This record gives sequence, structure tokens and C-alpha cells, in this order.
Amino acid sequence: MKFYYKEPFLLNSENVHNDNCRKVNDKEIDMKTLITSIPICMSNDSRDFISMRVAPTTAIYLLAAVALKEGIDIALLDPYEMQLEVGKHGLRETIKSKMDEFDVICLSSNTLNWSNTVKVIKEIRELYGKNKVIVLGGIHPTYFYEHIINDLEVDYILRGEGEMSFPKFLKCLVNKSDLDCVEGLVRKKCEGTTTNQKVPIIDDETYKKLPLPEFDLMPKGVYNLLPVETSRGCKYNCAFCSVPHRNNWRAFDEKVVINRGTQIISKHIDKVNTKQVFITDDCLTADFERAGKIMDKLMKIDEEILFGVETRATDWLKPNVDIGIRTFGSSQISRLQFGVECGYNEGLKKISKGLTVELLEGTVAILEKNNMLSRAYFSFIVGFPWETMDDCLNTVDFAAYLENRCGRLGCVNVNWLQIYPSNIWRDREKYVIVAEPDIFDDEMFIEDKYYELFHPTLSRSEHDYVVEQINKYENIGIYLRNY
Repeated sequence: MKFYYKEPFLLNSENVHNDNCRKVNDKEIDMKTLITSIPICMSNDSRDFISMRVAPTTAIYLLAAVALKEGIDIALLDPYEMQLEVGKHGLRETIKSKMDEFDVICLSSNTLNWSNTVKVIKEIRELYGKNKVIVLGGIHPTYFYEHIINDLEVDYILRGEGEMSFPKFLKCLVNKSDLDCVEGLVRKKCEGTTTNQKVPIIDDETYKKLPLPEFDLMPKGVYNLLPVETSRGCKYNCAFCSVPHRNNWRAFDEKVVINRGTQIISKHIDKVNTKQVFITDDCLTADFERAGKIMDKLMKIDEEILFGVETRATDWLKPNVDIGIRTFGSSQISRLQFGVECGYNEGLKKISKGLTVELLEGTVAILEKNNMLSRAYFSFIVGFPWETMDDCLNTVDFAAYLENRCGRLGCVNVNWLQIYPSNIWRDREKYVIVAEPDIFDDEMFIEDKYYELFHPTLSRSEHDYVVEQINKYENIGIYLRNY
């Protein structure tokens, strides 16, 4: 694609498109666009490399596909490849070698990789000044767009799901068209920051028209799982969760997702290391009948392929659970991931989990009866901002009991709370958490530096005592930290 400029030329957001702040129109050049997601870890530590190899970032591969479908030239830099380069040559040299030729840099970000994204933004500006257009998308910029557009040197933010807005935005940028047509766009105009308030959400009809993620660009032999989605959003609204579109589950047409999933798996399963597929849905098992039809077809592609899914304990207490047992009792299901979070009823109620310990026990009994407990994994969180030491210990003890009941190591994981964009963050003043969005700009936000800030009811000594109890369980062969 082409766009026009007037000499002398500096490619930046002001003269590419600044809503009539400056008119441009003379020569024609190619606009080169790069899309990437900055790696969560940028070090030579082998543990960091392992953590990066779970699954590819689907969003950038899908956005690259929709751009290419619209005739937009775009390149993709895989996060793992970037991490390798940073480990070898450092961040500045990596940016110079991987981003120098591009005019528009598109960065997809969540809260985990946000602090490294900030580093990259600052490094780009130091190297190139305003001569690169920086575009942000993803859940973190969607949530914190006001802070980001005002405090960081970025040109545009695309909020919400970008499959429709992203190619439209790039076309407008090229053609100097009115950007008001781009839903969810945040930008700085001459008179200040403006926002196109409507945030795009993909519906079923739009989803049918989407191309497949451009996994042809995915490096072979790097990732362990191949991601496939059949729905978006979530039926629930847990207090700690940063999943976008909570209380808004969109189950896409089963024939469409079967067709898409079949093509993705058939074409790309050999590019991942373990011949495993991860269904990325938050609520796949909310409808066992639909899930059964989808999974039965996908599992028939190759009987050697294994599948992992997320599920909710209460789904297994529904009248049609026999369909779920028949489908997910297959030997091809390697992992049923249950997010439990709290090991006591008061905590489950406070986080709006829609679950009780007794209901979970009922689900465990059903899995046990049908020889499915061996593929169940249960995750817990301790350190919610209202929790006392005794609350945390209740969760630790219940998690230990559950692993002992399952009779195998590694089926339980206990993590300390990390606060992300969520209802807890929204209501942080209620919990005496004094923090603003710029705290996430600091890579230490998940470390001990901010411990007291995020855990106002739990002293350091109480925290250490909880850790000591976890260690005691591990000393007798009950491992609660499997990461």
C-alpha cells in the first residue's frame, strides 16, 4: 500500500495523519508495517525461555492475517524470536535490526508484558524520535488508554477486538482518510486527546468472514501448544479476572469453528513440539452439547493429538453432564484446568466465583467416579486484598487435601495474587490499595517491591508463614507450586 508525503519528509504521526493539523500530498512511498507482541521476559535465563514457549500469541497472527486479506503489506515478529535476539544482542540492537526498516510499529500488549512494552516504546523514541508511528492494542492499552496516550509517546491506541478496526485504521492512515470511522481509536489531535468511544466486539457473522491466523509465520519447533478458539468472552464476572468481555460469552457457530479448527490443526500441528492443542475458550464446557460436537470432530483429525481445555467446576453438576463425560473422558483429553482460587466459601463468595467447596467436592466425585481425575488440574490464589493469614492457610490446606485426594503430583498450583485490570483494580480504594495505572509501567509490579500495596491486610511475617506452610507440605511430597 502507498501513502503520500511532502518533502522534506519525516514519517511521524503528525505528518502521516493528524486530523488536518498538517496537509500532506506529494510523493509516493511504501508504508512498511510491523506487528509484534513484546516478550514477557527479555533475559538469557533458561527459565524465561521455557516460559515463553507454551503457546504463540494468537492475536498478532490473526491481525496479520486480516491485514494481509485486505491487501496491506505487514510483517510479523514473533515474541520468542525477539527474546532470542535481545538475549544475544541487547534491546537497542534488536530494535535496530528488527524494526529499523518499518514505518509503523504495532504492539499488542497485556499487563504481563506491558512493562517491557514501555521499554521498547521508549527505546524506539530514543533511536528514531518521531520518525516511527507507534500503535498499541490489547487488553492493557484497552483498559488504561487514558494514562498511556497522555503519559507515553505513542501515536494511536486501538481498543477492543481489532479484527475489523485494525485494517480499517491502516487504510485510513495510508489514504489520509477521516479516522473518526475507526471504532475504538484513541489518538492525540491538535486540541488534545480524543477517543472513538464505541469499542468493537466481533459477532458471529463477522467471525465467519475472518481468515485463519497466519501461523505460516510461526517459527517451527518453538512452541508446545497450538491454540484454537471456539468462543470469546466469559459468562461470569470474577473479581480478580482480567478476561475481556466478562458477562458476555459469545459462542461462535459450531460448524464455522469446526472448519477453522480443522484447518489450523491439520496444517500447523507439526509446527509445535508436543502435538497438543489448547482450546483457548474460557467457557467451552458451559454448553456440553456444543462442546461435544466440536471436540468430537477435532479429535478425529488425528487420534494422537492431545487437547487441553479450561473448565468450571459447576459445569460438571449440570443435568447433561453425561455428554461432558463422554467427550472429555476421551484419552485425547490431557488436561482439564479448573480455576478454583479459594479453599473456603467466604472467599469464593467475595470473588464472585459462583462456587462453594461443597460443589467442588461434588465435581471431584464425578471426575473420580468416571476415571477422569487423573487429567484434572486445580489452580488457587492466595493473598486477596481482604484476606488474613488464616484465610490463606485455609486455601493452602484445601489445595493440599485436593492434591492428596487426586493421588498424583502436579495437579494443584497455588499462586500469590497479582492484580491486573479487574473488578479488584476498579474497586481498589475499597481495599485501601493506593495505586495508579503507572504502577504497571514498572517491571517490578509483580515483585516484592509492591507487596504491602497489594496485600494491605497481610504483613510480611504472615506472608512468610504461609510460604513456610507450603514448604512443609512439599517436604512430605505434596507440591503446591508447579510452575
